[in-house]
Amino acid sequence: RIEPLLNIYYDTRAILSIKNDPYTVENLFGVHEIFKNSHGDLQIKSSYLEIIGCSQWTNKKNKVRYLYNGGFVTGGIIREWSKKPIEHKINKVEEYKKIQSEIDELKKKQEKYWRVVKIGRTHLQDATPLTFGQEVSGWVSALEHDLEYLKQLDGTLLELAMGGTAVGTGLNAAPGFADVIAEKVGKVYGHEFTAKSNKFYGLSHHSNLNVVHGAMKTLADDLMKIANDVRFLASGPRAGYDELNIPANEPGSSIMPGKVNPTQAEAITMAAVRVTGNDVVVGMASSQGNFEMNVYKPVLIEAFLESADLLAGTMRGFADKMISGLTVNKDRMKELVDNSLMTVTALSPHIGYHDSAKIAQKADKEGTTLREAAIASGKVTPEQFDEWVDPLKMTNIDR
Repeated sequence: RIEPLLNIYYDTRAILSIKNDPYTVENLFGVHEIFKNSHGDLQIKSSYLEIIGCSQWTNKKNKVRYLYNGGFVTGGIIREWSKKPIEHKINKVEEYKKIQSEIDELKKKQEKYWRVVKIGRTHLQDATPLTFGQEVSGWVSALEHDLEYLKQLDGTLLELAMGGTAVGTGLNAAPGFADVIAEKVGKVYGHEFTAKSNKFYGLSHHSNLNVVHGAMKTLADDLMKIANDVRFLASGPRAGYDELNIPANEPGSSIMPGKVNPTQAEAITMAAVRVTGNDVVVGMASSQGNFEMNVYKPVLIEAFLESADLLAGTMRGFADKMISGLTVNKDRMKELVDNSLMTVTALSPHIGYHDSAKIAQKADKEGTTLREAAIASGKVTPEQFDEWVDPLKMTNIDR
């Protein structure tokens, strides 16, 4: 078994260490300082380097050393560190985890509440009706798009800058070195890595990590929207929207007995905020490839991996502990639809926009229902109102 290069450990930060010859460095180090120089030689556990095929020689002190390529380690394996978290924390569709588990749980709610009518809202104001299932279908589609974006970008993390050495020219690199390493690393991790890409690009640019993290930020943005919709629709139960009932994971606050807080929604929205901040870090760091070498790799990869970790963990909690136990308050939804003034939109094709607006304004001013105001206007009979203003039909659910 090949251990991850230089025994990578990652909890909340990237730490580089070397087994049997302690040399631990905090995450924010100057890239080449640890490697002595850009071509680099470092005492590393010999059995590991023999497996990946590095050449060895003996120095004056008769210590076995291995020549490796600075471009390989600093410009190449960075991408492998990124590939693993993305693959296992974000983009592993076949395991039905993370994003897919979120999609699956939401689809259950979409199907279950497909014909449950609720009032729509635009600009934070009442709008025309839709069903809760339709609303959830929008959330599902957003996450499906996000998953597809990540899948499309997956291959961008498979390009390794091995063999570029100091500035991308390949000076002092052994013939075939880059291709051998790409092949062997690929066998270990089960991915088709390549060292064929432009070395000057690979050493000084990290646009691949930048664009993938951008897709992760897009996912975070959609999760923020969905989680906020859920917690606002569940607000109350007496002084809020009260359309949704959320699981009481931690019933009661420290001072208010019986209070149910949307903690999982709060967790995933906080993670999304962090990912948004990390996206600025990744973007700025990837832009710092001054001349031939980007030396901001440590802070870049730390932010990248943190985002992957945060999204993976909070998505699982949100799906299992929030969405799974979510139910709707049908009576409250019906009450809000019945009292809404925007169902007047269904009258426009029959009596015109202007008269419909007058009816809605009259109902609002006098505090009556829309039905009462419409009938009082003389423009609509009770039978016509009941036929034309059908909230379920207004959703076009059967089209």
